[in-house]
Amino acid sequence: MKLIDTHAHVLSTSYQDNLEDVIKEIKQKNMIVFNISFNLKSSQEALDLFKKYNFLKPVIGIHPVDTKHYIKGWIKELEEKINNDIAAIGEIGLDYHYEGYDKDLQKEAFIDQIELAQKHKLPIVVHTRDSLEDCYEVIKHYSNQKFLLHSWAGDEIITKKMLSISDNIYFSYNGIITFKNAPVQNKVIKIIPIDKLLFETDCPYLSPVPFRGQINYPWRTEDVIKYCAKLLNIPFDDLMKINEHNVLNFYNISKEKMK
Repeated sequence: MKLIDTHAHVLSTSYQDNLEDVIKEIKQKNMIVFNISFNLKSSQEALDLFKKYNFLKPVIGIHPVDTKHYIKGWIKELEEKINNDIAAIGEIGLDYHYEGYDKDLQKEAFIDQIELAQKHKLPIVVHTRDSLEDCYEVIKHYSNQKFLLHSWAGDEIITKKMLSISDNIYFSYNGIITFKNAPVQNKVIKIIPIDKLLFETDCPYLSPVPFRGQINYPWRTEDVIKYCAKLLNIPFDDLMKINEHNVLNFYNISKEKMK
């Protein structure tokens, strides 16, 4: 049984001064980390890191915040990076949090990347912030596609709507669920089928309590799982096994590749 961080950013932009030290610690802890990209440059970096460290599984894609100047040619460049090492397309989606966003451009980039993932039979890691209803309106048309809604913060209503799309919708929780101001997450996680739950850090962001406000690291997935195990009244080791099982199912990875 391994500790698995299903969504992390182990990249030079995250750990400018100590990336190699962080990777060394991940290796020492015998972890598997799904290394999430946010643009074409970081997608290439994730691929390059995987060649050196096969426990850093590359996920490539263009984050909605990085689609301000989106052009169709980016999809061609992204597709040229796809090989058998790619675990998923992501993180992609919609983000209406910051001023100056372009809904139409974000949706165009989101749909283009969904269709790219479908073409190559890859699962999708979704980012949705202040855009839950619009995200639902997009992904409901792809019921045969696997989606992981990372850093899930939806209420009971939108969660049930997402679940109604198909059995291909997964949800992941990170340090936010440990915050005092996260009663929605603490309630909603209990209505999600246990076989659709995953756990993450989204490092270097969103450190769980008692590390809130500090730089986050992949091994703090363990703290998230410990918190959720108590919340769900499930033994910690059992929830660790559930996370591993669900990772294999979502990312379509064999146990052999997880060793």
